[in-house]
Amino acid sequence: MRSTMAERQDIGLWLRVGALDKPRSFERNAAIRKCHRGAEVWGYQWASLISGDRSRDKVEARQIIMKYLRESQWTYKDIGIFLGNRDHATALYGAK
Repeated sequence: MRSTMAERQDIGLWLRVGALDKPRSFERNAAIRKCHRGAEVWGYQWASLISGDRSRDKVEARQIIMKYLRESQWTYKDIGIFLGNRDHATALYGAK
């Protein structure tokens, strides 16, 4: 099956961040390290990324992290807690 342009862009993004390691690891510590590394690659301090700032670029970065964590079998509640004590519904919306 052919991959769409959006799928290729998503894969490229995860490769730059280092989230598509081979073999793929779903351990919590590995996922946490990859999220921190992604924030550094995008040029954000982790504390500023999980703050209450609603600027568009930080919101999108948080949503990408939420999607990655959900694909790594994290619960929405755990994702919300990890990203600054947010509600599970925020993580649900962000992962979509």
